[in-house]
Amino acid sequence: MGEAVGFLQVLQWIWSLDIFHIIFKMDCKVVVDRINKGTQDTSETGSINQECRRILESFPNFSLEFIRRQANIVAHTLATVATSYVAS
Repeated sequence: MGEAVGFLQVLQWIWSLDIFHIIFKMDCKVVVDRINKGTQDTSETGSINQECRRILESFPNFSLEFIRRQANIVAHTLATVATSYVAS
């Protein structure tokens, strides 16, 4: 749920900056797969995934790719620090 909501917020923020040619890489394979399929999603995050897909389709050029957490260590470390910082 957190990954999907976070990605939706990122998409809304990037759209507001008028950045349209972008490659997104996430380490949450479930979210990436559900958004990329673009089919009816009845999961608990289905409406969020569909909204992400709707926003992505408004970008003229985009890709959403899965990347293993080990290959994305910088982003994983930042996310971990940000989460602990917000909780304290």
